[in-house]
Amino acid sequence: MATLADIAAGLTNAEIAARRGGSIRATERMVTRMFDALGLVDDPQHNPRVKAAMMYARYAGLPAEAH
Repeated sequence: MATLADIAAGLTNAEIAARRGGSIRATERMVTRMFDALGLVDDPQHNPRVKAAMMYARYAGLPAEAH
């Protein structure tokens, strides 16, 4: 869940890797596997990072939209 929270916070793969003490390549693979597990498909109309952040916001009980 920590990586999903990092994505929701707007961190890049490089920033997540540095925070976790791993390589960028390993983080990219982990993020890709996570998106696959969440059923997030990379298509031009739906950015998987944004969709993952929205999923995390709903899970954490945060408002989905700012009014």
